[in-house]
Amino acid sequence: MVVEFKNNYIDSNLKDVYIRQDGKTLKIFFGGNGDLYFDIFGSFNYNEGIRTSSFCINSNTDIYNYFNEFFNDVLNCKIYNNNDLEYFQTCTNIELNRKLKIEDANSKLVKNEVIEWYSDSIYDEKANLLKIEKDNDKIIFTFFDNPDDPVFGFGIRICNFGSKYDPFNICFMNLYNKFQKLAKEEQYKRKTLTI
Repeated sequence: MVVEFKNNYIDSNLKDVYIRQDGKTLKIFFGGNGDLYFDIFGSFNYNEGIRTSSFCINSNTDIYNYFNEFFNDVLNCKIYNNNDLEYFQTCTNIELNRKLKIEDANSKLVKNEVIEWYSDSIYDEKANLLKIEKDNDKIIFTFFDNPDDPVFGFGIRICNFGSKYDPFNICFMNLYNKFQKLAKEEQYKRKTLTI
């Protein structure tokens, strides 16, 4: 598995994330509209007349923990992190997460421990679908292409304002931000090696 970072076409301070494996590429990127996108490139299958493509993140890879934490955060309604050092804010975050869990806020998004995100680009019946599930030592992303979705190919749009799954879009952004931090660390390492 190879992870690559390329400058985002809108903001060169942001990096598009390309995860390549077995002739397929999982791309995670920030759009000019302020939304996050997940897409897959490479081979695909037809499942009951629907075009599908899957990508696996195995536990023996360095980035598995990012995806595992993301997956568990969605399942457990852990949206707001506790990285803030102020006690009041930390308590507020814990309470917000607890309230989401009690309200079963993820019931629209999670079915039988499978995350089912219909693209925010259009209503569910015409939207592309991304299913994310854990199978023992791997996390599987399966994309379903709906030809009526205005996003080209398998793309899934995750709106940061007005998502139908609000506030779970924050979990996706948290995952993306971890990759942004990793990209900066790798860039710093390359600079120090060339000095």
